[in-house]
Amino acid sequence: MLARSFLFTTSLLCLTLPAHATLYKCADQHGNITYTNAKGSATGCKVLAEESVSTISSPVRRSGGSSSTPKASQTPTPSSFPSITPATQGARDGGRRTILEHELSVEETKCAKAREVLATPADAEKQKAAQNDLSLCGRNIEALKREISRL
Repeated sequence: MLARSFLFTTSLLCLTLPAHATLYKCADQHGNITYTNAKGSATGCKVLAEESVSTISSPVRRSGGSSSTPKASQTPTPSSFPSITPATQGARDGGRRTILEHELSVEETKCAKAREVLATPADAEKQKAAQNDLSLCGRNIEALKREISRL
């Protein structure tokens, strides 16, 4: 069996084809870095690597117009797969809702504190930190409300 896998691996390595690749590191006027193998109209590019590399072709896709991944309806759940009752799932959802609502109240409290800091005169560093906190807790509140609405 070991000889078979060695032979298979060796044959795959022999099938790889060398390819030539030039890798560029380009920086735009704003300092954003882009790595590419096609320089195109990019400016400020430096050659990072210019060498032969090995490539392996991807497997051939099966024809027939459908995806090779089976749909959920095509893969039935095995009878040995554990299942839970609707009452158990309801209890789990209730516990999850309680946790999410607690997190929501904590985030709303954080937002209120950040608004208080922004409303009072403070140094620029505290103001910026409060603005960042307000932005973050606002996004967290939106995410928590979305999650609660899915229950």
